[in-house]
Amino acid sequence: MLKFYRNKWRFQSQVGEEALEDIPNPGRGWYRMYTLCAGEGFVKEEWYGDLAGEERLALLLIDLGAYRERPLDEVALAQIEEGLALFEEWGKELLLRFVYDRSGEGMLREPSSLKLIQTHIGQLSELLSRYEQLLYGLQGLFVGSWGEMHGSRFLTPRSMAELWSSMRQAAPESCFLAVRRPSQWRELAGFSDRWEERELEEKARSLRLGLFNDGLLGSDTDLGTWQKDSARQELDFQDRLCRYVPNGGETVGGGKPSGMEQVAERFSRLHLTYLNGLYDPRILERWKQTRYQGESGYQYIGKRLGYRFVVREAGLMKKAGLWLKIVVENTGFACFYQEGELALLLRDQEGNVRRLEMEADPRRFWPGERREILAELAEGWLDQEKGPYVLSLAMTRRKDRAAVRFANEGAGDELCLGRLER
Repeated sequence: MLKFYRNKWRFQSQVGEEALEDIPNPGRGWYRMYTLCAGEGFVKEEWYGDLAGEERLALLLIDLGAYRERPLDEVALAQIEEGLALFEEWGKELLLRFVYDRSGEGMLREPSSLKLIQTHIGQLSELLSRYEQLLYGLQGLFVGSWGEMHGSRFLTPRSMAELWSSMRQAAPESCFLAVRRPSQWRELAGFSDRWEERELEEKARSLRLGLFNDGLLGSDTDLGTWQKDSARQELDFQDRLCRYVPNGGETVGGGKPSGMEQVAERFSRLHLTYLNGLYDPRILERWKQTRYQGESGYQYIGKRLGYRFVVREAGLMKKAGLWLKIVVENTGFACFYQEGELALLLRDQEGNVRRLEMEADPRRFWPGERREILAELAEGWLDQEKGPYVLSLAMTRRKDRAAVRFANEGAGDELCLGRLER
């Protein structure tokens, strides 16, 4: 059978080289931040210029400060929904953060009652559910200066646990949550140093709890993201954790300048999925002016935020039956954290397409590693009268069927692998 198949059919690979440019894909990349003050409204036309940008992600910061002493009213909820609908209209995917403070005075501006914060969370749950397809992640637990979970009276273990419980009930199933510090993650997850990798993966995926860091490069501790004497251990922990849940944020100038090699290595270990593309301009401009591995540092970092899948080879295997082997490498900093589907498409010369769902979990395409995928081409699928066949690979995100593009030259929503012919 093996000899018959391989004599009957041959495969000519047409896989292109890795593309030089960034590949816009869901759930990753640079983002812009927008601010909506509940109770005051916003002029949506003022956002149109930024919304027309090429970023797939946006961070919407919703200021609830006007309601620090009372529940949200219909006006506030209507304004928030108007904002969400606008991002849906422009095809953006949202990181969402609710705050009471935007001036670094969390203690003064947040509600005096934990129950009122929980009431606000509960009031927003219906809206969050209605716009589930729009949401990538919810950052923070509503409290602290800038909503960053520091400078708040509600960060004791008990208060955090209560807020976390309310957030889990309100957040849609497919939406990630995120806390500011690795120590807060461990507190909420009940983390044990004795956890094996399998246990960490199961806990992280079930909680859907990642990290956000708005102090990147700001100091040796990323502006208090961890203790100074535990920097190495915290980096190791995030290297483990963020294989399963996303991490991202913004850079802050003022720290000790680092060369591009050090920055790239740091971001690779943090597994950064998204970064503010406008802040801090001092750091971003330095990256733009620095050459690194044949391109600007800004380009190098930008196209590696999150996942970046490149097909390295495709060819027939010496195995009983007719099998196609595909090798995929993830050259990004991070992973594809949501469920995805891979399919092999066989297109005959009449334009008919047969779709073969492949048994592979894209969430386990680890950064810096190559993964081998096998597809059996059943004998009854191939008709020499309809050949040659063009074989293509397609990937989609399961929750919304969004196309995930491969970072090969010439790739679109499908990547042509080659021709199968006699």
